[in-house]
Amino acid sequence: MSLPLHLRRKGIDKDEDHALEVPLSVLDYLLCTLFQRCATFEYSGFTADGRFRRFMLAILSSPAPMLRSFHLSHGEEEILLPPSVPILDVGTNWPMLREFVLDSVCMPLHRLRLTNLEILKIYVPICDTSPCQLYPGLGRCIANFVRASPTLRELRIKYEDGNENGDFAADPLDPVHIDDLCHASIQHLYLSGLWIAWLVPLRMLDSPPRLTNLSSLFISGNVTCPCDNNPEDQRPGRASKSVESLKVAVGGSMVGYIPRPASALELGPLLRNGDWTSLKELTLEGHGWLSEDALDVIIDALSDRNIAPCLQRLYVTRCSILGGLQYHPEPSDPSCAPRRDVDAAAYLAEMRSDGSELLSEPADTTRLSVKFSECKYCDWSGSESNSDGDLSP
Repeated sequence: MSLPLHLRRKGIDKDEDHALEVPLSVLDYLLCTLFQRCATFEYSGFTADGRFRRFMLAILSSPAPMLRSFHLSHGEEEILLPPSVPILDVGTNWPMLREFVLDSVCMPLHRLRLTNLEILKIYVPICDTSPCQLYPGLGRCIANFVRASPTLRELRIKYEDGNENGDFAADPLDPVHIDDLCHASIQHLYLSGLWIAWLVPLRMLDSPPRLTNLSSLFISGNVTCPCDNNPEDQRPGRASKSVESLKVAVGGSMVGYIPRPASALELGPLLRNGDWTSLKELTLEGHGWLSEDALDVIIDALSDRNIAPCLQRLYVTRCSILGGLQYHPEPSDPSCAPRRDVDAAAYLAEMRSDGSELLSEPADTTRLSVKFSECKYCDWSGSESNSDGDLSP
């Protein structure tokens, strides 16, 4: 019985190719013959020329019954395949594949059929060609992979073309539904640059109802909701029980979308309606979004010690109410100075206390650190933010 191989290959410059005793084409042939014994395969720093494309097409078409992990990273050009190439049934050729990773690589994912994955990580940088070969169907392609992988644990997608050209990255009339990218098995979900539709109106924004094992969630880019304000379409979130880290980052200059300032007021119902029993870290950021009034809503919600009882860290990037190019609302009470993080920490310490720590804090009590940062896109002219206010006396 053949032992499984772990192959790791790094590309070289064309000038170095001429100095090799063995031509790269011969090395390609050798690796293709050994590929069927591979358990892991990694290829980094390649140039997607004709030789590489022929090699990659041979690899994707070859059976590898023991292959469990496939990595491509740091390609200098897009990987293009001839139009005559059929759909490559990678799931059948590599039946044991559980991890598929593309790091700084753009390749025709819509020409692949992947199944039974546990880890799927794809980072597609800004492409040289316009439009990118993955436009506009990357989201649908990822949804097909997810649908065919019922035990998927980790999904991380970052599409730079979607972030850079957010208004044109996908058809807003046909966004990817968030449930199409989710399984109950998913523990880590990171989506950036995809056009995503939520099941309920934005004011009821919450984690998808099927993510019962979720422990980390990050969604950035264009988010929309196709539903009308119909009570039947609305439901409070109850699926956030296992979430330990939550980051809400809406809009910003990088995605070409600035939300309405009032949208931050939705964070109050989000925190109150969700079950944040395991939440330890909460991060909120987004240019033109987090005003002083919105911050008051957030602090007011967290003053209830039954909301996120295990919370240890609160990070907020707030916007200026005075400067910047975008519209920022005036505070309800203009005479009030901007809230400081050290004051917020002291207030939360008092409000979240159950009254048993009258003299001193028990040694095993969780401490909540609070930090407010300034929005880098704003011309902040208020007082400087204090660092790391602490709940402990």
